[in-house]
Amino acid sequence: MHVCMLVRSTVFHEHYGGMEIVADDLACSLAEKGVYVTIITTSLKQNQNEIVTKKRENMRLISLANMPPMKYSSSWWNKSASFFRELNTIEPVDVVFSVSAAGYAVSKLTDKPPLVFQAHGTALGEIKTKIRLDWKSKVKSLKNFQGLIKDIVYLKKFDLIITVGQKVFNDLESQMYFKAIPKLNITNCVDDKLFLRNDTDRSVIRSKWGIAENSKVFISSSRLHAEKGILDSIKIFQHVHLSDENTVFFVIGDGPQEELLKTYCKETNLANSVLFVGKLDREELAMYYSAADYLLFSTLREEAGLPLTVLEAISSSLICFVSDKIKFEPGTPLVQIFSKQYEESARIIEEVVNSAQSTLLLSTGQKFISNNYSREKWISDYITVFDNLIDKEKVHAE
Repeated sequence: MHVCMLVRSTVFHEHYGGMEIVADDLACSLAEKGVYVTIITTSLKQNQNEIVTKKRENMRLISLANMPPMKYSSSWWNKSASFFRELNTIEPVDVVFSVSAAGYAVSKLTDKPPLVFQAHGTALGEIKTKIRLDWKSKVKSLKNFQGLIKDIVYLKKFDLIITVGQKVFNDLESQMYFKAIPKLNITNCVDDKLFLRNDTDRSVIRSKWGIAENSKVFISSSRLHAEKGILDSIKIFQHVHLSDENTVFFVIGDGPQEELLKTYCKETNLANSVLFVGKLDREELAMYYSAADYLLFSTLREEAGLPLTVLEAISSSLICFVSDKIKFEPGTPLVQIFSKQYEESARIIEEVVNSAQSTLLLSTGQKFISNNYSREKWISDYITVFDNLIDKEKVHAE
């Protein structure tokens, strides 16, 4: 089987965003199972004047030249469709896998194999998120209206939509434009071998930052963007810290809000307690999860399902305090807080930390991950889907 994956940027486990990490994990997992994967992606850096190819066993990454990295641009759509047409002529592709809108131009081609669209969210969901933020975000939401129009035009050309969370599935089902398109929900998985609590890593990271073993360490890991609610997390932590000075908050990631967040911490005397670590690769991130005790995730986004950072934190034996914007089933080992209710959220955190509930959450986390988010089941589901699409294509051709 030859799967061609189109994605706006990924390069074998470099830490971009959640969507790119999922794509990278999928490509590597397929290759491990003997599926040959070709990834076509944008330029990996600015002013990349030539095609870059990276290879591993059963997979290769082809980064196209002279286009903006990490963006869906007119140059991306034009060149990716042209490049795919040539590739499919020389090395026939069995399935095209579009990570979000990356494959829209390929969907316009007449001679193409089965097309799969992986939906991490919806344009409507993005609009709802941005109109709750500042006026700049409201203006930016106009771009999502354009995205909604593109979805209406192009999604009907795909053979299947795979959603990564039940909320995205329900959102698409509820919109008349997409109701007739076949859909399947395959939730994200977590690398539970990498994200497993390691006491040696815990000691190394705490020693590096001069943090005592008995300190209570909170962590967040995401892009430092307004919609991720990092400032809200810091304000909640601020109230927790007022009650217990033996607390520290690791903020992992970079992004447009970084200076604003650092300034706030300096002005509120939190500079020694809120530690900005920067962007980490996944192996380093796993070490920091091991050093922490609690995830604090106050996202303002209506997330597709359980975000990758939440799954990684549960797998790493952290107690997870998550925004009310994240919907989860009863029995999920998470504690709900409220992004804009700082004192109330701090009270909830203190109550859980100082009660037997924390022990119960820790004892159920590993079982929850293995039962619901194992990598083995995840990749098996994808391969089954691809096999079925290829079989249908063969029957149709005959």
